[in-house]
Amino acid sequence: RVITVLGMHRSGTSLLAGTLQEAGLFLGDVVNQAPHNLKGNRESLPIRELHDDLLLRAKGSWDDPPEKVIWQSIHASLRDSIINQFADQYIWGFKDPRALFCLEGWLEALPSLECVGIFRHPEEVSMSLKARNAWSIEKGIKLWKIYNKRLLFWHDKFRFPLIEFGSDPNLFRKQASQLINKLELIRDVSP
Repeated sequence: RVITVLGMHRSGTSLLAGTLQEAGLFLGDVVNQAPHNLKGNRESLPIRELHDDLLLRAKGSWDDPPEKVIWQSIHASLRDSIINQFADQYIWGFKDPRALFCLEGWLEALPSLECVGIFRHPEEVSMSLKARNAWSIEKGIKLWKIYNKRLLFWHDKFRFPLIEFGSDPNLFRKQASQLINKLELIRDVSP
């Protein structure tokens, strides 16, 4: 089984990925500490680099995502190499907000890929981007719309669990616990 966490940057994707990791989802070698996220963003650098290259070749980037990316044979080879590294894992996963724009290639190789999503209020995301990237609120909200439109596209297609990251930590804990049960992960996380 392979699970991916989908959502906009600064929307709780790292928290959700870390929570699922603690509950038994194997993420492999991921970033465990970052300047703007003390527990790390839980991203695999090879997966992030693959996604960055896909976006770049489509004349985009994480903060200016293209309408469509084209998976070339080199990307498929890199993806397959990443997948093969997890061959001995019963269940593994990955998290990278860029995956929202690169998911087709993963689905080609992993047609049973399980998605989970997370969202956050646009003003909270925009304020976080302003603090991290010195962006205007308007720029952050514009990017939030692009990412969450794509999140809803995938949600409409696959009807995966979608939880909220907001100011109420108890709501997140409750939703995350329900998600862990739904995914039948090995260990449960007590709130």
